[in-house]
Amino acid sequence: MVRRWGYLFGAIDLAGPDIVTDASWKMSEAAGEGWQEPGFDDAKWSVATAHPLSAFGDGSWTWLWPRGFRIFPGRMERIWNASIFPEEKGYQETLYFRRDFRVSR
Repeated sequence: MVRRWGYLFGAIDLAGPDIVTDASWKMSEAAGEGWQEPGFDDAKWSVATAHPLSAFGDGSWTWLWPRGFRIFPGRMERIWNASIFPEEKGYQETLYFRRDFRVSR
């Protein structure tokens, strides 16, 4: 049996601190009008569940990079809702994630 799971896993590499996926991100099953805008009220959104990298046997993905290979920041985490496998109760195929951050020039 092949197990497939859903998750968001990423980093934005900036000159300052990197923006990484972790449990501080918010998630929802429905996007809502304006959900990508800075002033959107996400107070009713849930907190994402972090799923540790060590729980999966595909650690090689932590160093894939479009322009070659590099080590991603170690603190980056896979996030989804609490149910990460499709056969689990509560699993959602599509989720929306957001986090507020500022990029300085």
